[in-house]
Amino acid sequence: MPLLIDSGRRFPHLWRSNERDGEDLLLNSVIKSTAVAVALTWKKNLYEVQRARLSAPKTYDRAIESINAANAELERLFWKARAKE
Repeated sequence: MPLLIDSGRRFPHLWRSNERDGEDLLLNSVIKSTAVAVALTWKKNLYEVQRARLSAPKTYDRAIESINAANAELERLFWKARAKE
């Protein structure tokens, strides 16, 4: 499921129309991952967990890649909206 922000009420510049089905969404989503679940059991976020501590480092790589992509998209949209002010 795509990462959604605030239903567009406060940040309308962050929303784009998905022409396929008319929904507003971001293009990058954060995947559900065992790596995230493990980090949460340690009461940490994925950035705080060392890759070597996980039994499946490739799972960590996929999770961190999806989180970084979503964060980068949010940051680009934030700065784009900020420039319009």
